[in-house]
Order: sequence, then C-alpha cells, then structure tokens
Amino acid sequence: MKPTFKSTFFRLLGYGVTQTVAPTPVQLELLKQAMLDALTQRGCLNHPRLVRQIRYAADAEGLWYLRSDLMQALSDLLGEGAAYEELERVSLLFTRYLPQAMTRRAGRPRT
Repeated sequence: MKPTFKSTFFRLLGYGVTQTVAPTPVQLELLKQAMLDALTQRGCLNHPRLVRQIRYAADAEGLWYLRSDLMQALSDLLGEGAAYEELERVSLLFTRYLPQAMTRRAGRPRT
C-alpha cells in the first residue's frame, strides 16, 4: 500500500506509530517508586491522596496523567524550578511505555 500525504503527515505527528512496550509488573513498580522517591518522605506525608493514586495506578498511562499532580506537590516542596527538573527526570522513564506523541517534550513553562 502506497503511503498517502495524510498517512505520512499523521505518522510524523506520532499517530499510528506503535513502538511502545507494555511495562512488566516489575517495571510498573519501578515507575511508581521513581514518582514516590521524587516526592520524598515529607511529600508523601503532605500529599497522601497522591501517594494512594500512584500506588494503585493500574498502568503506565495512569501514572503519566498523575504527573501534573506530582508537579504541583513537588512545587509546594521544592519550588517550581527544582520541581520541573525532578519531573523531567521522572518523565524520561516513561518513553518506552507510551506513544511518542504523549511523551514528546513540551517547552519549559514560563516563570
């Protein structure tokens, strides 16, 4: 089948590209632990709801969408600049498990 302009365009945007691997249960636990480690013990005590959501997330996509809550909690603890750097470190761990369109790096928020 010859590629069309439409299919080529969407492929460039990351649609239809399935190069991801579902994480094993051990890998999923490592993702969860990385998020909890970023929070530190103080953050876990101050944000118990987020800790529960991370612990009981069923898949990598669920954890990915908890990053905004993690960013808010980290900002409370560390300040926005340090929180952003920590979140970038955690986000890199997801690249194998989610479509490229989801994990593509967005620009740094303006301060």
